[in-house]
Amino acid sequence: MGSLTAISSPGHTPGHLAYAGPGFIAVGDALVTKKGRIKPSPRILSWDFGETRQSARKLLERGQGLWILPAHGEPVHL
Repeated sequence: MGSLTAISSPGHTPGHLAYAGPGFIAVGDALVTKKGRIKPSPRILSWDFGETRQSARKLLERGQGLWILPAHGEPVHL
């Protein structure tokens, strides 16, 4: 399967991590998907919404050409 790389993605919680592997990024609660659309975790569920948005941008840039696997919602290929 290969190795995983931890990606710091604070916002939902202070120490939130996403994990990148071959062909995917498991983003946990940093991003949510619905009907093929990807959004940052909602403000009400974020420890720091500014950090949430910044982490979302970073994960989406890094995720181009990969599967995004959120904790909530369906997987999406970018």
